[in-house]
Amino acid sequence: MTRPPASVTPRAGRPVDDPVYVRLIELMIAARQDAGVRQTDLAARLEQPQSYVSKVENRERRIDVAEYIAWMQALGVDPVMTLADILAAAPH
Repeated sequence: MTRPPASVTPRAGRPVDDPVYVRLIELMIAARQDAGVRQTDLAARLEQPQSYVSKVENRERRIDVAEYIAWMQALGVDPVMTLADILAAAPH
């Protein structure tokens, strides 16, 4: 059986499409916007290129827990409280 080319492979089912992960990214974007911080400024705080922030926000790059904590702390947001919001809304 031949697999279709990658360009036509459906995106559904990717880890970055998980509803809980999508909500996490939405909250991370909202935290940045609420803080009035541009992507370039957040990237500088994280010592990353601006493309890192863009790829995370566009769900082109998945982040780990340590990166999430650094992101939220760079914005002055308690990462534990944000995770509590996500867990409360997650399907059980």
